[in-house]
Amino acid sequence: MDFCEFCIVGAGPAGYGALKRLLNNSKTNVVLFEAKSEPLYSLTSMHAIPLKNDIFPQGITGSTFRSYLLSDSEAINHIRLDSRLIGIDLHARTCIINHDGKENKVIHFQHLLLATGAMQAITPEMLLPGFRGAGIFTVYQVLEMLTHFDFIPGRRLGILGESEYSLELAMLARKKGIEPYFFSNSGIEESIPYREIVRAVGDEHMCALEYITPSGSLETFSLDSLAIDGHWSMEHKMRELIGIEWDIDAWHAKTGENQSVPGHPEISVIGDAYEPRFDFLEQYANGYNVAGRLA
Repeated sequence: MDFCEFCIVGAGPAGYGALKRLLNNSKTNVVLFEAKSEPLYSLTSMHAIPLKNDIFPQGITGSTFRSYLLSDSEAINHIRLDSRLIGIDLHARTCIINHDGKENKVIHFQHLLLATGAMQAITPEMLLPGFRGAGIFTVYQVLEMLTHFDFIPGRRLGILGESEYSLELAMLARKKGIEPYFFSNSGIEESIPYREIVRAVGDEHMCALEYITPSGSLETFSLDSLAIDGHWSMEHKMRELIGIEWDIDAWHAKTGENQSVPGHPEISVIGDAYEPRFDFLEQYANGYNVAGRLA
C-alpha cells in the first residue's frame, strides 16, 4: 500500500491550485490523480471569454490559462493521468485508484482533496414536452464534441441558456461552420426572445422548437439540434462515496469547516465539486486557499 501525505483527485483548476500551493509550502509527498489522459481537460474548450483577477488584470482565457499552468514542470511530475478514483474507505483513510482500466492501487492518505469536478445535467424542470429522440444535448456535451471529436451536433443549433458556457459554445460553433441560435427570456442581444418553450418537434431526430413569443403568439423555429444549459453538481456517485449531501438552496456541497466532509476533517471538497461555476480563476484560487489552510 502506498502512502500519500496529500492525495488530490481531479486535475482541473482547483486540483491544480491545491497542488501548486502544497508544492509552494515545500510539501513533497503529494500526488494528483486524474481520470482523463490529459490534465485541465475542461479548459480545452474555453477559448473565447477572458477572465480577470489581480494576477491577470488584462484577462486570460481558459485555454491560455491551461497552457500557463502546464508550463510548470515541477507540478507535472506530481500528476498521474488515466487514474480514476473508484472507492474510498473513510475510516481507514484509504482510497482505491484504478489506472488505465487495468490495475487497482490502494492509497493510504493523511489528507484527501477531492477536486472531481461537476456534471451538467438536464434536470426535470428543463425537460421539454414532445420529442425524445436524437439531437438534444447539454451545452457541455456539445462543447466537448466540437473540441475533441470529429463530428458535430447539426448545422442549425439552438441554445437554451445564457451562461458563459453557452457563450463559449456559440462562438466555437460559428468557427466550426454551425449557425447557433440563442433563445432568451431575459432580453439578451441577438437572441430569439420567448416567454415559454412549448415543445421540441421531431420524429427520430429533432427538427424544430415551438415557443411562445413575448407578445403571446405561437412560433415554430427550424433547428436540427438543441443544447440546453443544464444544472451543474457533484456527481451523485461521488457524493455517495463520501457520504455528503447537496444543498439545493445554496447549490453547493454540504461541507463543514474548510470545505471538509462532515466528521472527516482530513477530506476536503474543492472547486467545482464543492460549488460549480465557470470562473476557472476562482476555482484555482479555491483549491489553492483550501490546501494552504491544510498545510
